[in-house]
Amino acid sequence: MRKMAMWIGVAAMLVFGTAAQAQTSWDATVTVLGANTYGSVDLYRDGQPLGNIFAGEFNLDVNGENFPGYCVELGVLIYANVPYPATATVLPAESPWCEVSYILQNYEAADGFWGMVIQVAIWKLIDSGSDLYTDHAYVEQYSDELVAEATGMCPLLCTDSVDLAVEAQLAGGEVQATVTLTQAGQPMEGQQIAVSAEGGAILSPSGGVGTTDADGQLLVTIAPQDGATTITVSAQAVGHELLYLDLGDALQDLTILNLGSPCDYSASASVELTVGYGDPRTIGFWKHQVSGCGRPQVARRTIESWLPLQVFDVRIASFRQLRGVLDLGRATMRQRAVQQCTATKLNIAYGELSMGSWVDTDGDGAGDSTVADALDFASDAYFARDYETAKDICDTINNL
Repeated sequence: MRKMAMWIGVAAMLVFGTAAQAQTSWDATVTVLGANTYGSVDLYRDGQPLGNIFAGEFNLDVNGENFPGYCVELGVLIYANVPYPATATVLPAESPWCEVSYILQNYEAADGFWGMVIQVAIWKLIDSGSDLYTDHAYVEQYSDELVAEATGMCPLLCTDSVDLAVEAQLAGGEVQATVTLTQAGQPMEGQQIAVSAEGGAILSPSGGVGTTDADGQLLVTIAPQDGATTITVSAQAVGHELLYLDLGDALQDLTILNLGSPCDYSASASVELTVGYGDPRTIGFWKHQVSGCGRPQVARRTIESWLPLQVFDVRIASFRQLRGVLDLGRATMRQRAVQQCTATKLNIAYGELSMGSWVDTDGDGAGDSTVADALDFASDAYFARDYETAKDICDTINNL
């Protein structure tokens, strides 16, 4: 087959920093099979003409796999249909490679014009220390727009500088989790994160997929399933390799975005819902402790040390007031609600419950709330004049 030589203008060699050299590298065989979409433009650097330059997307064979690729350098020769030994290096998450990756992930060289635009934009990013431009008005306009759009952007790359973390806690009867994604120590904004939950249902983000905010974070809300004792929140992010193909000093170096070999980053966190409780006592027990009849199990001075108690809109400041709240004859539903929730607060003071205890509040035998949240629910019901619901919540807890 006839060899085809491609000349790429005047040389502008690329120098790696130590971060790039530290990335994973391996030997590769690279063959330029031809050009996919391309054209030629007159390029200038700092007012000096570089000549009419080939600009476009190559069709590359790298170790038997096909990839679209672009030139890194200007003015270096490469032949088509010749297998070249090369070193493939995973590029770091830093400029200009972040911006190059952004362009390659978001734009396609659908025709010769876009092949030229993308290639010129890549050269502009790499050669940012000089004024590189073309006299092709539309290529110049669109390539400048790509550079402006890509500047400061950094899609998730496959590097060892990526950190994905999950923190979760129980709040308001739900599990609230924060997923944080950083790359090279910087928050990754606008990155897609997939989340899942074992023992619960994802309430947000919708469909279990969301994007990180300016702080590199995604907030996740999970509703615990009835009977669940632990919620495990898992997060996954997918990155891609941007590869530098070094063919040696005498040949054109190339860069490709390897969308076929994504790297997965995952992290998880668990929240225990089964904060224990002892043996909560019913209203009958607490009535006996304050009635003065028989021998109480809890000393009066101990109970007085727990006062005052605030139960909804009732402040119980004395032992006598407490007796009046607990030892009811005929009573309204409002009084019954105050009575039962007073007993719940006494159970907390007595150490049989904690505010974080995961308890059943609807009588189905499965934990569904912390005591703290249950008391909030009861308070909401009470002040909405749904006294029976408030009473039932505390009564159920007291009868655990």
